[in-house]
Amino acid sequence: MFSSSIQNKEQPCNTLIQQSRRLRRGTAVGMFLLALLFTAWLPLGLLNILPFVFEWPGESSLRLHAAAAVGCLMLAALAYSEL
Repeated sequence: MFSSSIQNKEQPCNTLIQQSRRLRRGTAVGMFLLALLFTAWLPLGLLNILPFVFEWPGESSLRLHAAAAVGCLMLAALAYSEL
């Protein structure tokens, strides 16, 4: 009788942890795919097949796209940590 009340209290916590893990995994996958997109865009932009999207005064577009790819990979690594 006592153990069943403990199990009922632990169950909502476990579902919250599972939801948090799913959210973090989804964020990590999304950031990784976005980083792949930016990484694939770099050579296409260099060859003038596709235009670079980001424009910042005083900075090269190549640097901005490379920074976006690295930033997305860093966010993906943060989301994958402790899974």
